[in-house]
Amino acid sequence: MESTLLVQSGRSLILTSAQLMANQLLTGIKLCPLKFQVLYGGLCRVEFWLLLPVELESRGILVNSLLCSLCIGQKESVDHVLICCPFAHEIRENIMRWCGVSLNHRSLQTTKELLQSISAWGSCPKKRKRLTIIIYGMLWCIWRYRNKRLFSNEGVSLLQGISGIKTIVFLWCKHRGSKTMCNWEEWVGSPFSGL
Repeated sequence: MESTLLVQSGRSLILTSAQLMANQLLTGIKLCPLKFQVLYGGLCRVEFWLLLPVELESRGILVNSLLCSLCIGQKESVDHVLICCPFAHEIRENIMRWCGVSLNHRSLQTTKELLQSISAWGSCPKKRKRLTIIIYGMLWCIWRYRNKRLFSNEGVSLLQGISGIKTIVFLWCKHRGSKTMCNWEEWVGSPFSGL
């Protein structure tokens, strides 16, 4: 009984603090679901439930493999999975091309650097906000693809990955955003349609 109460209290504390942190970081962006906000809060503070093999090993915990479950070529860390992994890099290049954004994203090494470069992009606040949501959706999907590979042994192709990101962000914007969202055909052509 007491251990159940402790787990529930701990879980509640984690979700509350992660939500507060995420709300601070996602100022004005209410289009992202709470589960993404919790993930993002964990990314910013490297919560214990988000530790990947490299972080676990550094804390003395034995793990089966330190290699990235997406590329099996480098040690798996949060920044590797979301930024440096060849799979994540290819997805990011394709998403940026679809958005018509030319950032020096080849030099990005951390999630923080990516988000900082996006927050300084362009002169139109509406387009910057839309691009930020697209990037959040991309990070969320890459994380989900990693988990799918690791826990279900199911791979996702590059084309499936890109299509999944476009779909999920479209749904976030359409059902959580303004009522004047463009239609699917316009969205696929340009995510900034209707802004």
